Amino acid sequence: MTPSQCFVSVLLLVVLSDFVCKADRIDIDVNDEQVRKVATFAEEEIDARSNSMNLVKLTNIVKAETQILAGILYHLTLEMRLTDCRKGSERDSCKLDTVIHLCKVEILDKPWSKATLEKYSCLPPI
Repeated sequence: MTPSQCFVSVLLLVVLSDFVCKADRIDIDVNDEQVRKVATFAEEEIDARSNSMNLVKLTNIVKAETQILAGILYHLTLEMRLTDCRKGSERDSCKLDTVIHLCKVEILDKPWSKATLEKYSCLPPI
């Protein structure tokens, strides 16, 4: 192997290992402060996008993972419930519906811009 082939091989190995490391999902504590902030953001976004006339409330963070991309991509599994309160009112005093909606969400958090809800799906749908 020539020195230039060796250099290209090493460079390729470094680039590929960096890509694999950045693409891996890592479990993170559901009680982590940043996870809670991102989950609350997801709650507000799902509430705004839902067709329900009632508020949606986050009741539990089931699972949290992060993935390093162009920022941090949070993969969360959330338990959410509809409430008896209409949208636009305070969430704190609302009674929860008995149906638990299991929602899988992806939030991209970039330090240089606002977090975005990339996608979500809830079963049963909200």
